[in-house]
Amino acid sequence: MMTHALVTLVALLLGASACNALVGVSDVTFADATTDSTVPSDSGKARDGGADGRKDVTSASSSSSRSSVSSTSSSSATVSSSSTSSASLASSSGSRPDAASDAKTIDAGPPCDVGGKIYEAGTTCAVGEVCFAGQCRVGCFIDGAFYSSDLNPGNGCQICQPLESTSAWSNTPASCNGGAGTCIGGSCQMPPSCATAGPGKTDCGPDGGESCCTSLEVPAGSYARTYQSTLPDGGATDEFDPATVSGLRLDKYLVTVARFRGFVKTVYPTGDSYPDGGLAWKPAQGSGKHAHLNQGQGLAAGPNVDGGQTYEPGWIATDDSNIDPRNLNLLCDSDDAGVSATWTAGAGENEKLPIDCVNWWEAYAFCIWDGGFLPSEAEWEHAAVGGSEQWEYPWGSAPPGTDNQYAIFGCNFPTTEPCLGVANVAPVGSAPAGAGLWGQLDMAGEVNEWNLDWFASNYPNPCTDCTELTDTSDARSFRGGNYNVSSTFIVPTFEGFNSPSFRGSGVGFRCARVP
Repeated sequence: MMTHALVTLVALLLGASACNALVGVSDVTFADATTDSTVPSDSGKARDGGADGRKDVTSASSSSSRSSVSSTSSSSATVSSSSTSSASLASSSGSRPDAASDAKTIDAGPPCDVGGKIYEAGTTCAVGEVCFAGQCRVGCFIDGAFYSSDLNPGNGCQICQPLESTSAWSNTPASCNGGAGTCIGGSCQMPPSCATAGPGKTDCGPDGGESCCTSLEVPAGSYARTYQSTLPDGGATDEFDPATVSGLRLDKYLVTVARFRGFVKTVYPTGDSYPDGGLAWKPAQGSGKHAHLNQGQGLAAGPNVDGGQTYEPGWIATDDSNIDPRNLNLLCDSDDAGVSATWTAGAGENEKLPIDCVNWWEAYAFCIWDGGFLPSEAEWEHAAVGGSEQWEYPWGSAPPGTDNQYAIFGCNFPTTEPCLGVANVAPVGSAPAGAGLWGQLDMAGEVNEWNLDWFASNYPNPCTDCTELTDTSDARSFRGGNYNVSSTFIVPTFEGFNSPSFRGSGVGFRCARVP
């Protein structure tokens, strides 16, 4: 059976219609063999992979080769700023020396731009060096202070790797409680979404005693983003679109309702909105980058057609108004006929379910608030296929079955029943046999997962720590399938996409973090 020819589907394949009205999109249906029902498509076309990675295949029920994707955007809001703090897990003893005392042990290199910036334009700093006080020096920055590889006081969870191409900080192997916390500003902190105990925050895992913020290491590697899995041993053939990904941490669990509730309370601390329509918290301009890559500049755009390398911009302040997690928005796809959204206005029985009905900006903002970032498509797929193993499913080649051991899909949870909406969504981590090579759960089924990239007809090539930064479709990508689709649509190479303003009961996310 041909399963991995990068089945990229322009269809969203959600369990119910979108909360926001879509404009100019043909209504396309796809047969769901598992439930013998049809799944509405919100973007109108299927694509099949070929040598170019994403060759267009027009759906039989679509009137054109490509339907446009647009949606009604959420209402704008005037933004005001305030900060939130994270609870500390373990803070290293001693105070951090000032930059000058640290830097004097390092031999000065050729002059560069002044200001402590990393690789300012016009510098001649070599790989593994950063520009500090007008000199190229071997070392790293943390909170604006410069450190060499052997002078690291004040940083309890990271080491400087100046000989690496990124010349950036890396978490030590035993740092941050084995992944239960995250390294922020040189100290181990519990991500804000799990800083307090409660259902959906501190009761994940088979015995209910694991942090729902557990983040597991995904090592660096190379793999083909487009391939077929047809060999008896599960190996791959017809490989195209190679990608190389640096190491990172990827959260073990999808973001739960309870974790997202903490974010909502930070944004709207006084209720379902904030005075004057603003936000009590917003991401800082440029935050959310993969700061451990490319001298702190983050993921690279690719390919570079004009000869000048560009990098991910991080959060853009003009997008502040797109953060609007009010009850009305988070209860999308819910009406008198039933409830499909996992969110509830108050804490209740759904706290351990994956959050859905979030738009792309809210997913990105949450990860920034929680000390991480959204994974790129290349990073997410690398983790989901086991890197160079290039498995058919995150767990290997075994069929997923219908007993909810490998994946939550086809409305099989809790038993094989007609699709009922939120009743078919399981608590995160409920399919333990479906763990990926590096331990992540629910990367197939449950809810689709927003990725960082804009959608494009072809992958960016070449790709070394790359992301698609060009908006050619007004659509962001997501992966993983959801709770009501058939097994065809839960393979890791399956891709959906929609407008970043889209809210649907089948779309959630998970965060990534520095390695």
